[in-house]
Amino acid sequence: MTRIIITHISGSKAHQIEQFEVDRFDQIVLGRDPAATVVFDPQRDDLVSRQHAAIQIRKDEPPRYTLVDLGSSNGTFHNGRAVKDETLLAPGDSIELGEGGPRLTFDLEPRPVVAPAPTRVNAKAVAETRVSRPSAPTPGVSAQATDDRVGKETVIRMLDQQKRSAGRKLLIGAGAVVVLGAIVVGAFSHFGILFGKSPEAIVADFGGATVVVEARWHIVDKTTGRPVYQRICIVENLRLPCFIQIDNSPIQRWLTTDDDDHRGIPIEVGGRGSGFVVKDQGFILTNKHVAQGWKVPGWMDFDSNGGILIRVSTAGQGEVSLARINPKAFRHLKGWDFDHPVRLIRPNFAVPGGMALGTMSMAVLEGRNENLAVRFPDTRDSIEARVVKSSAEADVAEIKIDATRKLPTINLASVGSRPRVGERVTVLGYPGISEEKHAIVQSSEGGNIANLVELIPQPTVTEGIIAKVGDTVKAEKNVQTYDDLGDVYQLTVTATGHGNSGGPVFDRDGKVIGLFTYSRSMGDERVTFAVPIKYGLDLLLN
Repeated sequence: MTRIIITHISGSKAHQIEQFEVDRFDQIVLGRDPAATVVFDPQRDDLVSRQHAAIQIRKDEPPRYTLVDLGSSNGTFHNGRAVKDETLLAPGDSIELGEGGPRLTFDLEPRPVVAPAPTRVNAKAVAETRVSRPSAPTPGVSAQATDDRVGKETVIRMLDQQKRSAGRKLLIGAGAVVVLGAIVVGAFSHFGILFGKSPEAIVADFGGATVVVEARWHIVDKTTGRPVYQRICIVENLRLPCFIQIDNSPIQRWLTTDDDDHRGIPIEVGGRGSGFVVKDQGFILTNKHVAQGWKVPGWMDFDSNGGILIRVSTAGQGEVSLARINPKAFRHLKGWDFDHPVRLIRPNFAVPGGMALGTMSMAVLEGRNENLAVRFPDTRDSIEARVVKSSAEADVAEIKIDATRKLPTINLASVGSRPRVGERVTVLGYPGISEEKHAIVQSSEGGNIANLVELIPQPTVTEGIIAKVGDTVKAEKNVQTYDDLGDVYQLTVTATGHGNSGGPVFDRDGKVIGLFTYSRSMGDERVTFAVPIKYGLDLLLN
């Protein structure tokens, strides 16, 4: 299968190599637009237009490849010459996006077989064979008499010819060794491209840019900043979450900012995930449910005992009744509504039992991180981070730390690339199920000596394949198709778990094609998923 090989010579992507299977593309667009196939940095590559140029693939026999300028501001150059019209590309040609802008080379793998050049006809006529007539015998010498002895000069000449012949053979032998060496090197290079980077090479090259992301968040009243609690009711010695239904309104959580009797559960969650550095100034990609967990719908930790529903009727005497419910049976109780005011109910602490309702008010809720920090491998340091933005479409967030040095980064696949089912992938991250390395640190504060145990992060590498490529809704004529999990990659990477969320998923070329996100179980069976990297690129470029 033929691949287009783009080798970046200069610009923000210098020393990177991108590969594109010819069968999967009609053209490869070069530009700063997130929708481009080869995406350039919008700040560092400012000579590049959003849609700068395109490599067009003509599906002839054999295929032809042409370069066109897409109306760029600074022009496109092919082998140093400005591109005016459609220009034919050959393996090894150079492309420059704007004079002095990013430069790259175009190549094919495997290279096409070059047709033999036409036979060159020499203009000189072949000389006629000259027939020499026998001359008369020299007087005094018989025509039949020939001296068969070899003279001294002849022997020297023969020895010299033999030496030169041996020298030629030696040179031919050396040349054969060089050619054989080139074939061996070429074979290793070819199979390196074919089989790609090994997991060992990936963790060696990119383990240092794969980080632990630690977060703790809670829900607050946006106006007052006071933490919000889920009210608990005690029934038959069970502590169960309380829910309210007033008349025929939808069931809602009993939420309050008042917890005088300590019968409330603070709505807060802490956890650990993974992430990876994408820009050396400290920009990191991770999952949204790691960096802003309140934005991803999920159930609270309701146990099998369910909850208590308090039904209130405003008619007549204001009757109150109790019932047991399973909160998970009510889909609207999953997640939080930050766009509309919700009802907060202060308990009536004067009434024993803790289930009496007091005053009600409306408030807008907000999620806030109490803590968001990043830890690099083989260090004890925890670096404070902040959220830059998160995707509204997928489980992806961009966070940033204040870097005091140039950080190692990870190479990302282009927006238009999508893996095929059966392709090998490698995942890096910090699953909690893996063995961990710890440091015991002796601390002395206020005269008290204590031993503190601190985690020393070390990334775990896991292999698998792409089992399925999900998709969004597609419409063809009067038929719509969709995947129930949306635009995700299903993986066979099952030897991992909580803590690996947000870790990079590498293709065989050592480029990140997605972020490990979550798993789904059914009995003893388990599958895992990754979010396509295009959603991370959208955050970085917009």
